[in-house]
Amino acid sequence: MTATTSPRLLVASARQLAATTERKYGGSLRLGAVIILRQALEAALDEYWAATEPTLADANMRCQMIALRTYLPDAQLAHDLRFCWSTMSELIHYTAYELPPGIAEINRMAETIDRFITATNYSIRQ
Repeated sequence: MTATTSPRLLVASARQLAATTERKYGGSLRLGAVIILRQALEAALDEYWAATEPTLADANMRCQMIALRTYLPDAQLAHDLRFCWSTMSELIHYTAYELPPGIAEINRMAETIDRFITATNYSIRQ
């Protein structure tokens, strides 16, 4: 990820990729969208921690998710982000016998990340 790529732009790119209907790629485009969404969440968290608690930026993602419950005023959003990150992590470790994520599932994850970006106002680049 480059310094000019905003989390919001990554979310938009992931949604566009997930909506692609090329059958020849199977579910790989949707898996690519999940990877991009995870990058968007991690970038948004980097911006959030830089503005609120810089020492947490170097913590592993599991610790950051636990800390969100304390630092983020919206407890439901903190819970949703943790669930979203866990789901994306599981989906990224895709195996051949599993179905790829559905577009509705990808859109729910993108919506959760968008809610975080909007709620924190730390991602103003678009």
